Amino acid sequence: MTQEEGSAVAIETETQAPAAPIVSQDRVKSWTWFGTGAADWVGVRIPEILGKVTFIPKRTLSDSTYLRASLGDLWLALPMVAFVFGVMSAHTTGGVAIPPTTTQFLILMVIGIIDAFSGLIGFLPFFVWTILTGHLDSLHAIGGTFGLAIMWWAGAQTGHYFRPVGRWDNEPSAWQRAWRIGGDMIILPAIGGLVLGSLVLVMPWMTGLQVPIANQSNLVKIVAISAFFVRAVAGAVVIYNYRDRLASLPWPVVEPRNKIVDAVIKLLGVFVAFVAIWCMFGWTLPTLLIVIVYIVMGPIVLLGQKFPESTWIYRLTPRRANQLIVIILVAELILRLVSPHIADQQTALAWTFVGLGALVLVLITLMQFKGRDWPETWVFRVLGAASIVLFVLVVQGFVTLS
Repeated sequence: MTQEEGSAVAIETETQAPAAPIVSQDRVKSWTWFGTGAADWVGVRIPEILGKVTFIPKRTLSDSTYLRASLGDLWLALPMVAFVFGVMSAHTTGGVAIPPTTTQFLILMVIGIIDAFSGLIGFLPFFVWTILTGHLDSLHAIGGTFGLAIMWWAGAQTGHYFRPVGRWDNEPSAWQRAWRIGGDMIILPAIGGLVLGSLVLVMPWMTGLQVPIANQSNLVKIVAISAFFVRAVAGAVVIYNYRDRLASLPWPVVEPRNKIVDAVIKLLGVFVAFVAIWCMFGWTLPTLLIVIVYIVMGPIVLLGQKFPESTWIYRLTPRRANQLIVIILVAELILRLVSPHIADQQTALAWTFVGLGALVLVLITLMQFKGRDWPETWVFRVLGAASIVLFVLVVQGFVTLS
C-alpha cells in the first residue's frame, strides 16, 4: 500500500493494527507543537478499555482522526470546551431533557459536527445531570434526551457516513481528484445540514413540549451546512498535508464483546427505538410494526454473513447518500398515497413510517450481498452528482412528486 492509500484508509478506518513508526516527510508538522502522547492515548486506550461494553468510543473517536493527526494533544481542548457548554446547558434547563438556549444548542451542534467525540463529551454532563435531578422519569424525557444526543453527537455523524471525506486522495488523475474534492465540499454539507435541519422539527414530539428550537429549523440548517462545509475543507486539508502522520497513527485493537453484554446493548437499542417512535405516534399499531421491523434488522445482518456474492444485486442496491435519496423520495410518495385516505395527518405520517421501515429492511437485506461495484467512469460520476442535486431539490421543496 502506498502512503497515499494509507492516508485515505487511515481517515476512514475505525480499527486497524498499530502501524510501525515512519519518518515523516509532511510539509506541516503541527502535531509536534504540543506533543501527541495524551491524544494518542485517548484515541487508542479508551476504545480498548470500553470496547468490551460498547463500540461507541471506537466509532466516535475514529471521527476525530483528522484532528488528532493534525493537532496532536491540542485536539483535546475541543472536548474540554464541549464539556463546559454541556454543563452550562444542563444548568440552563435545570436537568429537564429539553433543548437549552438557541446559542448553547447551536454551539454544541457545531462542535459535534467538527468532532463527534467532542459532541459526545458535551452531551454526557447534560445526560448525567438529567438523571441526577430525577428528570429522566418519563418516556418523553427519554425521547428528549435521545433527540439531543442525535443533534449534538450521533446525527452530526450522518454526513460523514454518507460521504466520508478523503476518498479523492486515491484518484489517479488531477481532474478526478478535483471532482472528488468539489463533491466533498458540496455533498457533505448538503446531506448533513439538511438532515439535522429536518431532525430538529421532531423535537416537540420527542420532548412532548413546544420547544423554541423547533421554530429555528432554517437557522439550524444554515449553521449545520456551514459547519459541515468547514469540516469537509479541514478534512481535505489534513489528508493532503499530513499523509505520513495519518499513515503512522496508532489505532485501537478492540476485542469482541461478551455475548451477554452484546444482547443487553441490543435490547437497550430496541427500547430507545421504541421510545423514539412512541413519542411521535403513541400506543398505536404503527408503533408496534415499526419496532418489529427494527428488531428483525439485527438477524438479517447476522444472516447476511452467509449470503452469496451477487454483483448485479450489489450494483443495483443504493448505498450511502443514494440510500437517503431513495428513502426521501419514497417517503413523499407514500405520504401522497396515504393522505387522501386518512384524515388525521399524524396517523398518515405513522403509516408512512411503517412503509419506510419496510423499505429500509429491504435495503438492509440487499446490502448483505457482496460484489463488485460499477466501473468508475465519468458517466457514473455525473449520475451520482445529479442524484445529490435531485435530493437537495426534493428536500427543499423545489421539486415535488405528483
